[in-house]
Amino acid sequence: MDTIATLNDKFSWRRCLSIGLLYKKSIIYYLSGSAAVSLLCFLLVELVNHSGGNVMATYSLTGLLVAASLYFCPIMFARRDDTIMTLLPVKASEKLVFYLLLVLVVTPAVIEGIWYGLNLIFSMINKDWDLTKVTDTYLSDSVTDFKNILGDQTESYLKISQIIAGCIQAFTVIITGLYVVLRSPIHRIVKSMVSSLGVIFFIMIMAGVTGGVIAVAKMSVDADPTKLSAMIIEEMLPYMIVMWGAMLIYGLFMTYRIYRLLATRQAKN
Repeated sequence: MDTIATLNDKFSWRRCLSIGLLYKKSIIYYLSGSAAVSLLCFLLVELVNHSGGNVMATYSLTGLLVAASLYFCPIMFARRDDTIMTLLPVKASEKLVFYLLLVLVVTPAVIEGIWYGLNLIFSMINKDWDLTKVTDTYLSDSVTDFKNILGDQTESYLKISQIIAGCIQAFTVIITGLYVVLRSPIHRIVKSMVSSLGVIFFIMIMAGVTGGVIAVAKMSVDADPTKLSAMIIEEMLPYMIVMWGAMLIYGLFMTYRIYRLLATRQAKN
């Protein structure tokens, strides 16, 4: 392997991926556990769907478990020797790419790949087993209210907005946990998980406060109660877009902080 003195050349994927050898066991354990969680949660929702139970409640609860396995993925880097990481002949940029690749690409691909892969297989066997269509059916009444207010393109617009918001939120939460787990000398797992939960709660509080203020304002002008939910969503969208933008900027700033942290811990010749 290259020495620290010879790291002024171009970016090397070989050096970047070689970091995985130090985390091999923890990566395998975490990805295997996350895949198992996604698999079991999907099968549980399908079982409830077949037995005529409360699909949406089960879907929501299992969704929390799947989301947790995604949001807490930085803890796979908790077990490490900081002295070895400092002396490792890998540039800071290569270390950053490795960490980002694992938490933002590989882990989501494994978790989401299991869920949607199974959904595709089940839907090919029987169209009634397609959980995406099942959940859309349960939400059809709300979507109808949104369409009446926002127009015929509401359903696709809301889905696109939901995907974008989910990606930005996941990026923000994961990058915070990654920064904490790389910076903390002790209790890395607990600190990383608490920091991720803190970001989630902050987002929920901000969204709740915004929605609450808008709801009070709408009720004060005698808005139609049957359309109140859709009207609140309509009013919240501009504020949520601003919030998503702020979250994205924060995530990029934390990414830069991670790079600076890795750079300051890089041994010099």
